[in-house]
Amino acid sequence: MSGGLWCGTQHNTLITSLLIGLACGLGGCSRYHYDYAPIDPPEQNQWFTIRGKLPPNINGFLYAKYRSTVCMRPRAHDDGSVGAEGSIADYEIIIRPEPDGSYQGRVYLHGGSRCDWQLYDILFFTGAKSVAPYQAKLPSDWQSIKFEHAASYETVHVYPDTVQITQSRFKVTKAVEQPLHLKSAYYPSFIASFDSDIYRLFSFATAGETPWRMPVDSDFIYPTDGREELGVIEFSPTVDMDYVVYDKYSGSKAKKTNRSEVHYPNGDVAINEYDPRPYRYYEQKKEKDWGDEIIEKLKKQGGGFTVIQP
Repeated sequence: MSGGLWCGTQHNTLITSLLIGLACGLGGCSRYHYDYAPIDPPEQNQWFTIRGKLPPNINGFLYAKYRSTVCMRPRAHDDGSVGAEGSIADYEIIIRPEPDGSYQGRVYLHGGSRCDWQLYDILFFTGAKSVAPYQAKLPSDWQSIKFEHAASYETVHVYPDTVQITQSRFKVTKAVEQPLHLKSAYYPSFIASFDSDIYRLFSFATAGETPWRMPVDSDFIYPTDGREELGVIEFSPTVDMDYVVYDKYSGSKAKKTNRSEVHYPNGDVAINEYDPRPYRYYEQKKEKDWGDEIIEKLKKQGGGFTVIQP
């Protein structure tokens, strides 16, 4: 059996139910709320092909988000008014790759049932199977800390070609012209808070070229000419095992003694800096000391800077 996608739902434990992809559909896996009927794709359908390759020690999974104009529920707005919405946002699809990391499957456009569900977003998640390979690169006193896992994700918004997107701050790709490539790079990031909340978290941070993280959302325009396959989305994340960053938080905000320390692989420690530094900033020095230029910008935000020799 080729590597593909499995769908399930998140209760107290993860229930893996139906194989999707080239073998079956998305039916019956999602929780639903209020008077919603579950996802039940019809046999005559359209789909997005999802394929790619996952690196070792990486979990990949998707959330296919559906809307309905039939099944609605009350929703309170910030201004106190009450409106209505119809959406399922917790429909989970798990990637089950081949031994070499490759996989291929489908996400269906029409969710079916009496609610007439229609796909509008796909969230692509990346997480670690185990903390151990990354934690081994931390200082010895951090290697015994138990960290909670958190996943990083990208969002693909799908639109028919009848919708005009003239001003989008995201990457816009037309499905008939090319596949949508999601190849974001990440680095392992650990956070530990040494105060009363005992906050411990491990996740992947976006490996960007600037200290301000760029949006990882995409607009994917699909054709409305009746074809079954609406486009191809390739999800192949990478993780830099050597660029492990750890953040230490201490003190109290109430007492104004809070302090953050971001420890970078070259030994630099950033004190109370609001934004992450550029990915491998210390290797990107050309004719001008570009790394120091970025540091000066960060210092103007009110943070401090300390160098600890490795």
